[in-house]
Amino acid sequence: MSRIKNKLCFLLLIFTMQIGIVEKPLAKEMEPEVFLQYFIEAFNDKNSSVLKTVFNEPLLRVTAGRITSYTRWNDYIDYQKIESTGWARSVINSSSVPFEDNESAVLKMNFSRLDNKDNLIVRSDVTYLLLKVKGAWKIATVIIPDKVPVSSGD
Repeated sequence: MSRIKNKLCFLLLIFTMQIGIVEKPLAKEMEPEVFLQYFIEAFNDKNSSVLKTVFNEPLLRVTAGRITSYTRWNDYIDYQKIESTGWARSVINSSSVPFEDNESAVLKMNFSRLDNKDNLIVRSDVTYLLLKVKGAWKIATVIIPDKVPVSSGD
């Protein structure tokens, strides 16, 4: 009887994960580049519960010499604006971590936005300032060119 109960619990866990009741765990103790992949997957999936965990709030954005502060991550990311360019997904072309200590890191990424046929929409560099909060990396500042629309004002 115990084996049947264990199997039923396992199947229930698998089912709840499939329908989204159990979310991905908070990004604890990841290396910055693993965190970056975690973020891009959540970004591509439009996974708001994960995106809420990866951004520090308030979030700063630096574009063309302007600094903008966002109270919440979803004030920064406007999927309607991004999708209006034909975007279907983003891919990491390369990344590096020029600085990291126990509490912060600088993460550089070259990425591409692709349409639903994998045609290139834009290729660009972005720099993230990460802060470690309660053992998890959070994006505190995004330095991104103005040719890459992200927010409603772009």
